[in-house]
Amino acid sequence: MGKVVMEDLKIKVEAPFAVYPAETKAARSMFLSNIDQTLVAPVGTLSFFSAPPTMTFQEVVDSYVKALSQMLVTYDFMAGRLKLNEEEDRLEIECNGAGAFFAVASTDLTMDDLGDIATPNLAFRRFVLCDYVALSHQQPHLPLFTLQATRFKCGGFVVGAGLNHCILDGISCFHMMINLASIAMGKGLPITPFVDRALLKARDPPTIAYQHNEYSKISELPPTLTLTANFSGRGKDVTASAAHMAEAQEEENVLKLFSLSGEAIERLKEKGAEEGWKCSSFEVVTALVWKARMAAVEDEDDEIATVLFPMDVRSKIEPALPKEYAGNAVIPGHARASVKEVRDEALGVLVRKVQEGLRRINDDYVRSMLDWLEVNKGIPCAVRSFSVVAWWKLGMDQVQFPWGKPLHLGPVIFSHSQDLVLLLPHHHGHGLNIVIALLPSQMSKFERILPLLLD
Repeated sequence: MGKVVMEDLKIKVEAPFAVYPAETKAARSMFLSNIDQTLVAPVGTLSFFSAPPTMTFQEVVDSYVKALSQMLVTYDFMAGRLKLNEEEDRLEIECNGAGAFFAVASTDLTMDDLGDIATPNLAFRRFVLCDYVALSHQQPHLPLFTLQATRFKCGGFVVGAGLNHCILDGISCFHMMINLASIAMGKGLPITPFVDRALLKARDPPTIAYQHNEYSKISELPPTLTLTANFSGRGKDVTASAAHMAEAQEEENVLKLFSLSGEAIERLKEKGAEEGWKCSSFEVVTALVWKARMAAVEDEDDEIATVLFPMDVRSKIEPALPKEYAGNAVIPGHARASVKEVRDEALGVLVRKVQEGLRRINDDYVRSMLDWLEVNKGIPCAVRSFSVVAWWKLGMDQVQFPWGKPLHLGPVIFSHSQDLVLLLPHHHGHGLNIVIALLPSQMSKFERILPLLLD
């Protein structure tokens, strides 16, 4: 069977049910940092497992539900609901024990019928209760975290986790999954989450020392960009940044995966060393994608093109955040240049711009950014920009459950948006895969240009 499309993926989903914390706590309101406020958007992961030799699917479900209930005692905010604090004009979490949602599903397909499960597929979003999380910022009765366990005909299964990004970043989500798996194994919490987000409060009064081109003010966005929310106040200002494009164009986009071998990446780095610039694999691949993408999309020469790349700031600020910080401590590093410069300059010039974007992130910059967001209430740069996310660095596929480690653990894609480029682990060796969405005509150019830049 070829690549599964939405029409092929028939799933029977039972009615979701709420999973409540195993112990009752007094209700409280949780402060969300300005970083959290910019990330009110659905994200998800898929964990594929082979048929467990010693457990039934129902036993797996029961184990998940019990472990989740116990974990929500410590992660009480994941069982809460978003609300708009009108007095403060900002979103916060009402930690009220309303619960996470869990669904059990089945399909007549085997896992093999899906094709390559490591390649992102829009159809796979049906393995996640994405609609609940996607609307949780608009409808306060909806959950911030969901799980859906779907059984395949072969006995294997996939667990889709859906969450509102404002509750966790990739690192703290990884820690949460380790804790969930450990509880299921009967071992308790190996990582104690640090849940006080007040460490990332803006200063009073705000002191803005940089331009912060990595963000856009909602009030200054072009009318051709569309956002997916209708909040009032702060909520409207910070809604899902994943949907800047009109849905019609996203449907026209095509998604493709390009493999880069470890040898190809090393050749680029060796060539750079010969030309006087040293770099990491991430830096050179980000510059490579930036150059090839801008050559394909045909923007005007004098327009400014921006590439964003998430950066963990736990160790960048003073005093450093605890490694166990459970929230969003990842901000957009960025590089920008005119479209003409990106197209015409040598790759090394773009690598240096990416490196500059990485180096500028320090305590002073982060504090200024928090203050800028306090004053301007923006979202990650939404004009002629895209984000490069290095999924391979998270290591989530090493999480051990009672029924084994995942065959594959990867991100969910909810649309064919041009806003996001994923860097995923290569199936073989030390290379990586580039996952990108473009219009068909742009994709044809990207396919021609990328190999030329590798020579």
